[in-house]
Amino acid sequence: MRWSAPGQARRCFCRGPPHRGGKTPKVRVVHAPDLLCATTWLHLVRYRTQCRPVRFPMTRQARALPPRLSVSASSAAALVPPTLTQTPQLTLPNVGLTTHWFKRHTPIPMTPAQHSITSADFITSVRQLDKPLSLSPPIYVRRTLLAAPGSFCALCDKPFDMSQPRGFNYPVLATCVHPSLGGPLIVDNFFVCCRRCQQSRRSTDLLVYPNLPDHLAAQRSSVLLLSDNHLVDCPRSAQLSDIRSALAARHALPRSRVYAAQADDGTCFVGVATRYGDGQSKGLAHFLSKLAGCLVHQDKQLQVYQLPDDAFRRTVWDLIEANALVVGVARRHDLRDMRDYWWLTSASVGQLKARRVGLVQVPFDEPRKEVGARALRARRLAARRRQERELEQAQARLAEIEAQSDRLVAARSNDMAFPTDPREGLEILRQYGLAQELVSQLRDKLAQATIR
Repeated sequence: MRWSAPGQARRCFCRGPPHRGGKTPKVRVVHAPDLLCATTWLHLVRYRTQCRPVRFPMTRQARALPPRLSVSASSAAALVPPTLTQTPQLTLPNVGLTTHWFKRHTPIPMTPAQHSITSADFITSVRQLDKPLSLSPPIYVRRTLLAAPGSFCALCDKPFDMSQPRGFNYPVLATCVHPSLGGPLIVDNFFVCCRRCQQSRRSTDLLVYPNLPDHLAAQRSSVLLLSDNHLVDCPRSAQLSDIRSALAARHALPRSRVYAAQADDGTCFVGVATRYGDGQSKGLAHFLSKLAGCLVHQDKQLQVYQLPDDAFRRTVWDLIEANALVVGVARRHDLRDMRDYWWLTSASVGQLKARRVGLVQVPFDEPRKEVGARALRARRLAARRRQERELEQAQARLAEIEAQSDRLVAARSNDMAFPTDPREGLEILRQYGLAQELVSQLRDKLAQATIR
């Protein structure tokens, strides 16, 4: 099968086994480049199906052009996408893309490692990342919340006007945490307000409203725990409650969005855009960046600051503690400690506790505790008992081989018995020598452990 080139989406028609009535079900799925959708791949592997990839637009002539591909169960392994059969070595210096196969059909770009970066490259990357997101809530969210919107707006307390669907007082959906700020597209992240409040608020955090209702504040706090969060500086022995408490201290401030880049040569940039966030959070980002570095670019949409490496590490973690979502543009190849993992985020509190996000394992900075004398005695006793058990097993194996040898000698001495295979005697002799050598080695180790 010829896979689609990068940037070319395709549509797969999989014909499964015939059902009642002689009808053949069709599964139509749009998937990303170089990845088959899960439903299509399962149909290809489970049944003897026919797959016909067709490019857009779906015209009658385009349907006739691509040839059919017959797939059998024996050749199903050839249908596995290249991204699954040829997995790259995802070590930290080489991490470029990570694919969540069962969650999404598109690769999730991670922060690329760069040896050096210029201000022009940083500005170009930020322009691409700062584009508005056209994300709509799922259908079940609309049906669940708009079925009973209530009578008043949750932000301005004005009554809804149901007679004018295009008016400013008509109930619409709004997010507690905007998706550009790491908010998830789940029903817990949405609430009903009037169109005027939704358009005036845009992506601003709910904390900027002076009279925020208690239920919206509690909903915002719970949703932020399910959003993308940076790592927490906690020891290895920290519990999940400790991680949640540290995140709650961050979430007490409004959330904003900041762009950052760190290269191997020590060049670091911090960019503050005007699209996402409130004035207080963006003002704090401007103050911290200007205090630690110098302004190198300024326009109506973006301000870029250049910082030295030490000041960048300190500033970016100050912004993270101020509840800023730092979007990585570039990172270092050699990651020295946890502070160089500022670009890593996760929506799972368990992953933040273990410091393992995907295939990236963040080392703990704290040194390991020294083992006391009592623990050392317990470890030596456990090792001695393990060696004694191994010696008993080796002696039992030696006795079993001796019994087999005795039976073989008895069979050969009996003239009325069937002749034996000479190779069987050689094999028993070889096993006897190995078992006797193992018993002698284990006895020597146990004697040395007893002397210590």
